[in-house]
Amino acid sequence: MTAVLAVLLAASLPRFQGTAERLHTEQRAFEMAQLIRYARERAIAQVLPVRWRWNAQERRVSVEVFGDDGQWTRLEERTARSAQLASYMALSVSDLEGDPVDCECVQFAPDGTTTPTIVELRRDGQAFTVTVDGATGQPTLAAGTAAR
Repeated sequence: MTAVLAVLLAASLPRFQGTAERLHTEQRAFEMAQLIRYARERAIAQVLPVRWRWNAQERRVSVEVFGDDGQWTRLEERTARSAQLASYMALSVSDLEGDPVDCECVQFAPDGTTTPTIVELRRDGQAFTVTVDGATGQPTLAAGTAAR
C-alpha cells in the first residue's frame, strides 16, 4: 500500500511543480498590472507625468515621477517597485503592432492617459499579457500572448 502511494505521489509531482511555476509567473504578471495601475493613479493624483519602467539590468519594475528639474526620479517606497523577476522569465514592452518601446516603459500623462502598450511576461511557453488602453490608461491582464 505504501509503495503504491509513493509511486502515485512521484508520478504527480511534476504536475504540481508545473502548476506552482505557472502560478508564480501569473503572480508576477498580476504584480506588473498592479504597478501600472499605481503609476496611472499617481500621475492623476500628483498631476505630473509618471511612468512604469522595466529595468532589464536589475530585472525589476519601478515607478518614476518626472520632476521640476526635467529628470525622471524613481520612487523609493515599497509600493512603487516590483520584486526581482527570476532569470527564467522574460518581459517585453511593445506597442500594439509589436514593435519594442524604446524606454521599456508605460508613461502616463497627468490626466492618466498613455500610449497604448503591451507588456508580456513569458516563461517556458507560458505567457501573460497586460494590455494598457491609451484613452483610459487602464491595464487588462490576460493569459496568453497579445493578438496583433
